[in-house]
Amino acid sequence: MDEMNVHQFWGISPFIDLLAATAVGTGRLETRVQQQQETDGEPLCLLQVCPYDCRHTLATVSSYAALATQNSLQDNLQQPLQQTHQPEQLQPQQQQATSQAQQMHQLQRQAQQQLHLYVYESEPEVLARHLLLLAVLFDAALPVRVRAELFLELHGNAVLRQKSADYLVEASKGLEHAVSQLSLCSLPAALPTAASSSSSSCKPPQQQQLGALAAFDLSLLRYQERDALLETFQRYRHKAGFDMPKAWDGRCRKWYADRYDFRTNMVDWDYHMRLSPRGTPFMDPAAGSIVQFQHFRHWRLTGVAHELRGSAYTAANSSLLSTAYGRSKEYKDRQLRDVGRSVSAFGFWADILNGPYHAFGTVADDARLLKVTNKQFVHTAVDVAEHNLLGFMEKLRGGGSSSSNSSSAPAAPAAASSTAAEGAAAPAAATVAAGRPSDSPDPAEAHRANAARGPTSLANLTAADGEEAAAASHVEQPGREQMQQQLQQLQVSGCADAAQPTASNSQQQQQQQQQQQQDDELARLAALEAAITAASIERFVSSTKIYLLCGDLKRSLTSKPKFAGKLAAATVGHRHVHLLSPETGLAGVLQQRGGVVFVETGQNMAQLNDEQAAAFEQRVAELAAPAGFERHPAFCGSSSSSSKDAAQQQQSCSQGGAAAAAVAAGAAAGWRLPPGHMALRVACQAGGSPGASA
Repeated sequence: MDEMNVHQFWGISPFIDLLAATAVGTGRLETRVQQQQETDGEPLCLLQVCPYDCRHTLATVSSYAALATQNSLQDNLQQPLQQTHQPEQLQPQQQQATSQAQQMHQLQRQAQQQLHLYVYESEPEVLARHLLLLAVLFDAALPVRVRAELFLELHGNAVLRQKSADYLVEASKGLEHAVSQLSLCSLPAALPTAASSSSSSCKPPQQQQLGALAAFDLSLLRYQERDALLETFQRYRHKAGFDMPKAWDGRCRKWYADRYDFRTNMVDWDYHMRLSPRGTPFMDPAAGSIVQFQHFRHWRLTGVAHELRGSAYTAANSSLLSTAYGRSKEYKDRQLRDVGRSVSAFGFWADILNGPYHAFGTVADDARLLKVTNKQFVHTAVDVAEHNLLGFMEKLRGGGSSSSNSSSAPAAPAAASSTAAEGAAAPAAATVAAGRPSDSPDPAEAHRANAARGPTSLANLTAADGEEAAAASHVEQPGREQMQQQLQQLQVSGCADAAQPTASNSQQQQQQQQQQQQDDELARLAALEAAITAASIERFVSSTKIYLLCGDLKRSLTSKPKFAGKLAAATVGHRHVHLLSPETGLAGVLQQRGGVVFVETGQNMAQLNDEQAAAFEQRVAELAAPAGFERHPAFCGSSSSSSKDAAQQQQSCSQGGAAAAAVAAGAAAGWRLPPGHMALRVACQAGGSPGASA
């Protein structure tokens, strides 16, 4: 293991939709959201223990938003039917009272926080990235596709473009202000009157200023941990530049040691002997991994996982910098233990072996992204990750226009303007091609301008007077006729010269009108995009609450009686599986029926071979058994890619009628647990409640 990998900033397993996972875990085909709305009980509470990024949060919140939109559409469709079949014997006053009661009940349901997410991280630097990444996705000032690209860049790249680094600096100021406002909003209600003006919930003006960050709650954080969050955001914009390439090279030299000169061969070995044979989730392992070797090798050597449009990556990703604490080795005591002073070091302590591709880039809902041609994947993990992020934002936006269309819609007027410019330049090009200078008037244009002047123009009246005088005199005067002809030619040429600026002015006015129309269309599209984003943020804030936790999990959550048996599901990261032990009391806060825990395994770790990954999973099951956990029968065999490991898991799981029903319910629900996770549930033991040790 890499001893310098102190902090983990991304997960090594695919994202999980906790709503669908809890539905399969309970053995019921209906979703937990529908159950929640029917019972009008406690909100659905979910816990994430060290997820290392916001992938589970995005998948769960977007799925919840899609289900809420679908339910609202069904209610709108059923409302006219209910009004049509309403009994006629009801009096108008009763009907009015009934409608008011229904409206009040609907407002109460909308005002309730129906989805509560508890996110725990052991370090404030990792917790700060949850706020940063979610703020990027809800930034209405950026197009949708730009948000997805910026999200991926901040998520997994150690080195950024200068433009992205500037955005990170500006975003840190807003995040620092948001944390300060959220700290004021989360003040206890029992404070004295002088501070009672700041209630436990934010006011509407403050919610508008915070945007999507108003959904976060810092009431479970101590003031020391809130100050650590503020300090983290302040470090995002430190003036002294951090040399990330040097830090990455130093980490590589420490890991490869004597094999540093052959590190390219070591990367080749890790990919073709560890990553590729394990395959892609829900695909044949013979097809290999959707993570391309070129991408994996480029990230392992340079730290750039998502490269966009061949840009130059020169700025350090400050969100991946953290502080590591330890002890210096100064001398040894009598027991030969290292003794020294407590020290701290600020730098790059993230993972340099397992890339960020598994978080968003290996599972897709569109089978076309997983197409295999000539034993190779047509698309890459970068394409899949971008598709998944666009899908998450599409669900959060309420299922409006597609992400691709919305992102490319502002480019249509620009194309129209270029077409108009080309159309305006076409007559000049035709004039030059005909052998005339571009400044000389076209006879056809002069004729049209002359006809447009009308019958009462000066040239027409002069010509008419000349014709009448010639008809009346019938005198043969060659000199006079020549003079009149010359005068008429001068007048006509003068009128044509005067008509040329008029035509050019009309053309300029037409171009100005077209440009004004294009600007109005762009403004309309921008206003529409801002309205859609504002509506999605309002729905997100009104229906979701995200509680941030840091430090000691037992002190913050599991030891409090109000959380006993309240959580429906939980996730645990692979570096913190020790929190499943009885001392933490995690089983006590889960529901007795249907409480499920998804643990991240070491299947996608490049340091472990298949036997070591299986031993890691077995050790997790042994560690969780004393706390009252057992393998969940509905997910047996889904966390391993090989059939041998799946058979071993199937034997270790309890078999019977309940297990068969759970497996059948999971298959009917159409959702499977992605490989890289193992599912545990609270065992109902006779003679004691689950989680009694808590």
